[in-house]
Amino acid sequence: MPMVFLDESSNFGKSDFVCVAGYIGADDQWESFAQEWRLLLEKHHLRSLHTADFLAGEGDYKELDLKRNAREAILQEFIGAVRKHLPAGFGVGIEAAHFRDITKNEKKRIKPEVFCFQRILRLVTEKLREWGFNEDYQLFFDDAEHYAMKLYSFLVT
Repeated sequence: MPMVFLDESSNFGKSDFVCVAGYIGADDQWESFAQEWRLLLEKHHLRSLHTADFLAGEGDYKELDLKRNAREAILQEFIGAVRKHLPAGFGVGIEAAHFRDITKNEKKRIKPEVFCFQRILRLVTEKLREWGFNEDYQLFFDDAEHYAMKLYSFLVT
């Protein structure tokens, strides 16, 4: 059964830009991806990888004292693992203020984050149909409970 892992921009309702992005793969693809990811984390002495902080050399990554080009080279290794194991990625972003402006006269307005979430589900469903899958798929969100629960609530809006 295909599995889709999504993450949001962690700023729903707080920013003028919101996005949802993620990857799709079969169980065995996710397992081989996770195995390689763990090896890369060990190789580079990382507990986890948060791209924005890593590239900026901030937070947990400040103590690594790596120059920008070294951080980019390490990040390329992680990107390589994604490309090697996962067949497709998806991303939907929107300028929230503009979206609110162009939908201001609609009787039933949806929030920009709901639009992004619904759009990404549509893209995932279309890709699965293109690949010949017409069954259900499993959907997972990031580990931030507040945002994950907010996204799950959009499934029933």
